[in-house]
Amino acid sequence: MSKRIVVEVDCDRISTSGGYPVVYAPGHPRASSNGYIYAHTIVCEERLGRLLLPDETVHHKNHDKSDYSRGNLVVMTRKNHNEMHMRERGPAQVSSLKCSMCGTIFERRSNQTPDAKGQMRAFCSRSCSARFYNSKRVKKKGK
Repeated sequence: MSKRIVVEVDCDRISTSGGYPVVYAPGHPRASSNGYIYAHTIVCEERLGRLLLPDETVHHKNHDKSDYSRGNLVVMTRKNHNEMHMRERGPAQVSSLKCSMCGTIFERRSNQTPDAKGQMRAFCSRSCSARFYNSKRVKKKGK
C-alpha cells in the first residue's frame, strides 16, 4: 500500500502565461521554484490518491486549459499523450529547401522552414550553418 501524501493548497488560483491555472503548494514535489503547481495535477492526484509518476501527464479532453474538472482530465504517459496529439495534427506537411552553404536539397516540416521562423536562410546541417556563420565573422574581421 502506497503512502498518501497530503499537501496544503492555497485556494487562490492564478493562470500561467500558457493559460494553465496554477495553485500555490510549495510543499509539493512537482511545485515550481516559486511554489506553484498546475491545478489539473492536484485534481488528478487527489482523485487517484497518489502523486503522478514522473512519466505521467494530464490530458484535457476538451482541450480547454482552464477546465480542470475531474471529468475533463485523463492521466496518461507522456509518450501516449504526445502520440495522441501528433495523430490529431495529421500528417506533417514537408517542404523541400536548398542549403544556403552547400546547395544540398533537403526536406523539413513546413513549420520548421525559414519562412515560418522569420529567417532568410536554411541549412541542411548544423555543420553547414556553423561554416556559413563562421565565414561571415571572418569576413567582418578582415575588413
